[in-house]
Amino acid sequence: MDLVLVDGHNALYALGLAGGRDHEGERRALLARVAAALPEALVYFDGRGAPTDLPRVFRQEGVKVHYCADREADDEIFADVAHATDPRRLTVVTNDRELAARCRRAGALVVRVEDALGRAPARVRTSAGRRRRRPRVPRADALPESRPLPPLRDGDAPLRPDDFDLPDVVDLG
Repeated sequence: MDLVLVDGHNALYALGLAGGRDHEGERRALLARVAAALPEALVYFDGRGAPTDLPRVFRQEGVKVHYCADREADDEIFADVAHATDPRRLTVVTNDRELAARCRRAGALVVRVEDALGRAPARVRTSAGRRRRRPRVPRADALPESRPLPPLRDGDAPLRPDDFDLPDVVDLG
């Protein structure tokens, strides 16, 4: 991995940093997190709401930042991947499925935001300042009883990995 391209606004939402009124503070928090985890990364932000007195590409919080004034950040990231001499040397950090698929097809490695920068905090404040409730987990005795699977009929065979074109053993190392 030689260069990491981070989808900035996507990462803000994935990490629970967005939603307040201090957009610049949210960006700085993300950049500090990126600097700690991926110091050589290039973070792309959509140009809307960007400080007007800044150049399009500059260093902030120790990370290189690219404000995409005339295009969406997704399009700018993909253009950089598509025009790279060796896209296999690029890693794109995003949870955007469409951007991820486009970049994979172009040859770049794609990593989810949480895998590259960590998980969002367990409790996140909404834009109204209230805490979101965690989903309620039902008690085990409140769950409906499961029914056993019907027995195999004559001529039926249990499914095997070969039925799905999978190997018998998967090497995770």
